[in-house]
Amino acid sequence: GHVDPIEAGSFRQNQIFVGDHIPPLASDVVYLMEEFVEWLQSKSFLQLHPVKQAAITHYKLVYIHSFVDGNGRTARLLMNLILMKNGYPPVIIRKQDRSIYFNALQLANEGDIRPFIRYIAHCSKCTLNVYLHGLEYGAKCLMALELKNPERGDRIPL
Repeated sequence: GHVDPIEAGSFRQNQIFVGDHIPPLASDVVYLMEEFVEWLQSKSFLQLHPVKQAAITHYKLVYIHSFVDGNGRTARLLMNLILMKNGYPPVIIRKQDRSIYFNALQLANEGDIRPFIRYIAHCSKCTLNVYLHGLEYGAKCLMALELKNPERGDRIPL
């Protein structure tokens, strides 16, 4: 979406509505974001599995909805940062799965975050399979090139 340059990078100042979700009051955003940052640094957060850390972080940030626009993108970036810092590839949430994504978020809004965590774990597994398939294909291509040109002395050892 298009964001007014004055609002970009600032917490929202007005109440907004996101589908059926009514985010917290704008007057509570600063406090909720401070709580969120404390939670990210807490022992309870650090004891979670990295995929759970990423999923719950994503959900909490989307729930607070601290910005006028870009909350989902920001949440997905932070989720992927957490995953990559823990050795996981960034998660791909496919456009054709948006309804599953939003349904899982809605269930979390209603008090059950488990379907959202399972959905992110599923996306993580699917993304890893995409990367592994790409690596396997790339390795096969390299082997085919080596078989085609066995006399080349400038090959990089694998």
